[in-house]
Amino acid sequence: MSLVDTIQDKLNDLNDLIGNKMLIPPRVADMVESRRRLYTDVVSKVEDTGVTHTGWMEVHESLAIEDGMTRLLMCEELAEAWSVPLSFMTAFDFTMYTEPARMYIINRGVIPLLQQDRCMPHLLRIAYDGAMVEMWDMEDVLTLPPAWQSLPASVMENLDFGEDNTGNGAWFA
Repeated sequence: MSLVDTIQDKLNDLNDLIGNKMLIPPRVADMVESRRRLYTDVVSKVEDTGVTHTGWMEVHESLAIEDGMTRLLMCEELAEAWSVPLSFMTAFDFTMYTEPARMYIINRGVIPLLQQDRCMPHLLRIAYDGAMVEMWDMEDVLTLPPAWQSLPASVMENLDFGEDNTGNGAWFA
């Protein structure tokens, strides 16, 4: 069985355990409530000062109750709850509802791991994280198809392949 199949099976099993709907985890719910309160305060300031100045409009336009950090915290809490690495939760298509009457998450399932026979970023995260916690060997990670996105040249220039490199890697003769 290939590593992609192994990861897909693990994600499918996790998907079955998680189910379709769950409550927003406590730390995320607290964050959402704080953000909602601040958002409401700023909306009030925009309405109260709108006839005299537009100073609060800039702040209002840049606010969002849900953003990447909120989603990452949600994935972190779910990963802790299900005892898996954080990367595993980034492979799910979650929709978060943050209205006070609807504080829950809908799980729409596992996001495809491959696109046009190339590894999607979440597959790479899971593969490396799984190897780091010994769910499979790092050698298995090297059997994955090419990445959907290659590393930018600026990153490649700064990679250290010398003797002082203590990270995981592979040498080919």
